[in-house]
Amino acid sequence: MSPAGGPPAAGGAGPFPRPPHHGAPVGFATIHGKDLVVGAVLAGIGLRVVAVPFDTDSLGTFSGEVERTASPIEVVRTKATAGAAAVGRLGLGSEGTFAPDPVLPLTLDTEIVGILDADSGVLVVGRATAPAPWAVTATFTDEPGDELDRLLGRAGFPDQRMMVTSSGADGVSATKDLSDPDDVRRAVSERLRSGVRATVASDLRADRSPGRRRVVESAAVDLVTRLSAVCGACGSAGVGPEDVERGLRCEWCDAPTDQVAVRILRCPACSADRRVLVDHPADPAHCSNCNP
Repeated sequence: MSPAGGPPAAGGAGPFPRPPHHGAPVGFATIHGKDLVVGAVLAGIGLRVVAVPFDTDSLGTFSGEVERTASPIEVVRTKATAGAAAVGRLGLGSEGTFAPDPVLPLTLDTEIVGILDADSGVLVVGRATAPAPWAVTATFTDEPGDELDRLLGRAGFPDQRMMVTSSGADGVSATKDLSDPDDVRRAVSERLRSGVRATVASDLRADRSPGRRRVVESAAVDLVTRLSAVCGACGSAGVGPEDVERGLRCEWCDAPTDQVAVRILRCPACSADRRVLVDHPADPAHCSNCNP
């Protein structure tokens, strides 16, 4: 299996360097303030995050004006490559995706923060996923009335900024960074008067979304944890959990359950795996025999 985000560059200069990094600069290609959140976390292992101007919106926007055609990990590598080019060796990239929970009626925010060693081509990625009740959206064909107030309340407005979008022959039109309810209503009314539907949604750019910043911070914490774990096979930093095996045995009847039995840690440089067994039995509440 190839390392996360693709293979190391040909002729790479060895494994990802281990912390502490003693003030080493890392270029973060961002225009939405994520450097302030991530930089505070990475400072704990000696990395000095430097914001690098880069039009990250050119890779895709939450408003739909620019479609994201690459995978999240590919976007992170592109951003991190730009960041590394600006400071010399290390670059950071971050990307978030929002999707329905596969079981529960809620939206999940998944954030990845990746650091690239341009010398070796190794990309180490931290991840975090959390419920995002503040990520709301609704489409209106008539003036929304109280329904809009309820939507804004669920979002945590005005701390969570909003946007109003519509689609037409010329593509997507978006009014963003709205923090006044009258401005939201005005943007909705303008679209309705022109004969198109108006979609009100959370503005999910990180500097407009406190909830998203918290998940980005959690991904940065996961990244630091991985950077502090060294591969026993190649000596590279960045080892972390990448897969699981289910089938943990029930505490009562010893039957396999759908609970995780093995966590698989993987090195992003050489792809070496380490299996970590779960050291306790499954709760019978998760057993189809004991709790059918």
